[in-house]
Amino acid sequence: LIAILLLSMPNGRDWLRPAFLEETARNPSLLAASLFAYSALLVVWAARGATDIARWVSLIGQTVLVFLMVRIDGSAMLTMLMVPIAWQIGSMCRFIPAVAWMVWQAGTMALLSWSANFCAEYCFTVGLCQGLCLFALYGAVTLKREQCTAAKLRQANAELRAAQQLLSDKARMGERLRISREIHDAWGHELTVLALLLEAASHGALTPEASAAVKQ
Repeated sequence: LIAILLLSMPNGRDWLRPAFLEETARNPSLLAASLFAYSALLVVWAARGATDIARWVSLIGQTVLVFLMVRIDGSAMLTMLMVPIAWQIGSMCRFIPAVAWMVWQAGTMALLSWSANFCAEYCFTVGLCQGLCLFALYGAVTLKREQCTAAKLRQANAELRAAQQLLSDKARMGERLRISREIHDAWGHELTVLALLLEAASHGALTPEASAAVKQ
C-alpha cells in the first residue's frame, strides 16, 4: 500500500527508483549454472525416498546458491527463490526454529545486498519476498501439524477398530461357551436319567434273557 501511494505521488517513481542499475546478470553463465543447481537440489529435496540428511544438505545448498545469485546478479526478484526454501524449512522444523532460520536468512540477504542496487524499490521487493516466505513458512508448519493430527486420528481409529473386533470375538466366544454349557447340562442330565432307568430295568427283569437284553 505504501508503494502504491508513493507511485501515485508526482515524484514517487523517482524516489522509488533512483538511478537503478540495469537488471541484467553481471555473469550470465554463472547465474544459469546456479539456477540449474538450485533446481536440481529442489528436485532432490522433493524426492519421495529422500532422507532427512539429504534434505538438509539440499536445503543448505539452495540457500547458499540463492545468496550467490543475489550477490552476482543484484536483482531483488531473485529473493523469490527463498519462498520454496521457507516452505521446506517449515515442513522440516518446528515453528520457532523455522522463524529463527528466516530471520538469519533475511539478515544475510540484507548484508549481501546492502552495497548493490540498494534503494526503496529494492527494499520493498525484498520485504515483499520475506512476507511471502513467512506466509509459506506458516502454511508449511500448519500443514505439518494437520498431517500429524490426521496420523494420530488414523492410529486411534485403527486401535479402536482392533479393540472393537477383540470385544466382538470375545462376545462370540462367550456365547459359544454358554451354548456348549447348556447343551452339556441338558444332555448330561438326560443321559444320567437314562442310565439310571436302564440300571433299574436290568435289576428288575424277570428272566435272565430280559436282563441281558437290557444290559446290551
